[in-house]
Formats: sequence, C-alpha cells, structure tokens
Amino acid sequence: MPGNDDAVTRLFVAVWPSEQARQHVRSLPRDGWVNVRWTSEDNWHITLAFIGEAEIHEIVGRLQDGDYPGSTAELASRMRVMGGSSLVVPVTGLDAMADAVRARVFDEPLRQRFLGHLTVGRSIDRRPISGRFRTGQVLAPLAFDVEEVALVRSTLSPAGARYDTVSTFACR
Repeated sequence: MPGNDDAVTRLFVAVWPSEQARQHVRSLPRDGWVNVRWTSEDNWHITLAFIGEAEIHEIVGRLQDGDYPGSTAELASRMRVMGGSSLVVPVTGLDAMADAVRARVFDEPLRQRFLGHLTVGRSIDRRPISGRFRTGQVLAPLAFDVEEVALVRSTLSPAGARYDTVSTFACR
C-alpha cells in the first residue's frame, strides 16, 4: 500500500546491475527465442533472497548492520532457459553475499542453493521458452563490482510487476 511502510507486502533482497551490466545484457542477441515476453529493463535485478509477504520494518531491522561482503558479479555472455519458463543471463560471484543476506533474513538455513541470474524474459501463457544461442556472435562475460544490496518491494498489477527499492545496505 503506497505510503505505508508498515504494510504487508511482497519483498526480496537484490542487486541492481550497473549501467555497464545493463548495456551488456542489451547487447545479447534476442532473435531466435520463442514464447518469450521480455521483461522491462527497469525490473532487471539479481535476487539474493526472495522473502515473500512480510512487514517492511521487520525486514529492514534484520538487514541493518549486516556484514555483507563486497563482491564482483560476472554476467554470462549468453542467455539460457531456466525452469522452462524464464529466460535468464546467468550471474556468478554473489554466493557469499547471498549467504550473508539469507542468514540475516531467515531464521533457518535455506535448503535451496543460490543460483545467480538476471531474468530478461518470461514465458507467454505458460508455454515453454525455446531457442538457442547463436554461435555467430560471442561476447565476453562482463564483471561489475557490487557495493550494496537492496530491499525491494514488488507490486503486482495486470500491467506487470513494479519493483521499488525500500532501503539499501552497504557492503564492506
């Protein structure tokens, strides 16, 4: 609910890509993919921890004064299908950061392993995404430094999701 920071809402902790990282993702070939609805560039992020419905002030309190390691994220040079319904750019280098965030947010260790990725597309009408990397264009992976993590609010509507940064937390 806009304007009420204590409202229960869907939250996640993420890394926003640098401008250089956004340019890298923009340069990846999009032709050849089928059944893809491309996500808005404003929503591009790397989720470290999905929290779900929670009170903002409680999660901010858990994340404050955390010891988050500064990291270098590396974006892959190609997109791949994940779970049949998401088209992603794989991201490496954020495992320790994700572990530190998850330790602060959750009371129990997560059994799900962190799989870094930036989602660029979702399936249309639940049809499987298909396509493949074209071998004609090969880009080098791109690395960028991560100096903060963001607590993000997800607002769902018929027009799609909108993500707003609630608070940021510096890395060491």
